[in-house]
Amino acid sequence: MKASHIIAYSVLALLVAVSGCGKNDVAALDKAGDEDLASPNKAEARQWLSAPSHVVFRGEKQAVIKFVDEFYAAGVVMVYVTGIETLGGTEVTETLLLVLPKDSAVRARVFEVANRAKQAFQNNPDKDVGQKYLSFVLD
Repeated sequence: MKASHIIAYSVLALLVAVSGCGKNDVAALDKAGDEDLASPNKAEARQWLSAPSHVVFRGEKQAVIKFVDEFYAAGVVMVYVTGIETLGGTEVTETLLLVLPKDSAVRARVFEVANRAKQAFQNNPDKDVGQKYLSFVLD
């Protein structure tokens, strides 16, 4: 994911959280997630993180793996690493993208884990506003 796209997604998420939810805000968040999933520079997180040569740009890979496992245990549909780049022969990412479930009880469990992860990754917390995705910058 390009840095400008990360910033745009983060700003959109923050605006939705602070100002409440409008259909246009949710549509913009969903569009950004759709664009990330359309990119070839993504992979399912568990599989990608299991490769010893794959790294997260900042933060601890083991902490990311722990949260990915917790997301799946909570009921998330899918977790992707996005914006994968190759630097010196090593694949690197700094973002996760969660595909959220539709069931409200399952979503509540996912958001509980997500907001702990947001705090750990120094991201702003998100509210459930009906969006399809949650995005994380792995700081």
